[in-house]
Amino acid sequence: SWSTEAFFAIEFDTTVIGGIGLHVRDENEIGTIDYGITSAHWGKGLVPEAAKAVIDWGFPLYGLAKIYAVADLRNEQSLRVMEKVGMTREAVLRSHHKARAGERVTDVYYGILREEWEGRKAR
Repeated sequence: SWSTEAFFAIEFDTTVIGGIGLHVRDENEIGTIDYGITSAHWGKGLVPEAAKAVIDWGFPLYGLAKIYAVADLRNEQSLRVMEKVGMTREAVLRSHHKARAGERVTDVYYGILREEWEGRKAR
């Protein structure tokens, strides 16, 4: 439900090319964003724009203290998205989960605190 799970389409020229979600954990006042778009639209700045919009929407609506995201260490584009929206690298969890075909994946966690977001908005 929208009270804890929000998902939006990412459009380009009236065509849906991906999506972005915000998953809220009320008990800890934190949210997780995840996103993805078709490879034909990578590198155009669309995901950072969508992520900024969701962060700007999510902090005040849900009264969050923090929003974070996780990506595969090898996914440099996703890591850049998190940096572009003002997130800070918080953790690298080596061989943290199994992906397709049993491959071990290292996860990188990035987050932005409410006060950091407020400072960014004030600029």
